[in-house]
Amino acid sequence: MYFENSLIQFKFIHMKLLFCVLFFFLVSCSGTPSCIEDRKEEFISQNTDRPETYILTFEQNGETFYVFDEGIALDATADVFDSECNFICEFGGFIAVGALPCEAYVDGLRRAQQIWPE
Repeated sequence: MYFENSLIQFKFIHMKLLFCVLFFFLVSCSGTPSCIEDRKEEFISQNTDRPETYILTFEQNGETFYVFDEGIALDATADVFDSECNFICEFGGFIAVGALPCEAYVDGLRRAQQIWPE
């Protein structure tokens, strides 16, 4: 009887451990860095009522980039960040004072995929 209870407890503990490892693997390997997820949540909360707002991702030269487009608004721009949340450049805008143009990323943007809204 003692042996059976120990075996059941042993299996239960291992199943919990396996579940935790799988959960960690799925969460940590989602593909989108946590700083981008944080920026995405903030962006979504600020742009829920604005039409034509979206987030894109694209790869170029082995690097992944994320585009946060504010949609249709006066002088709206689309900011581009790398996978470490470093600001790279911005597309659009009429004034563009101090902006870094994104000409070098146009080819990657043509292959971009929308990640929000899904």
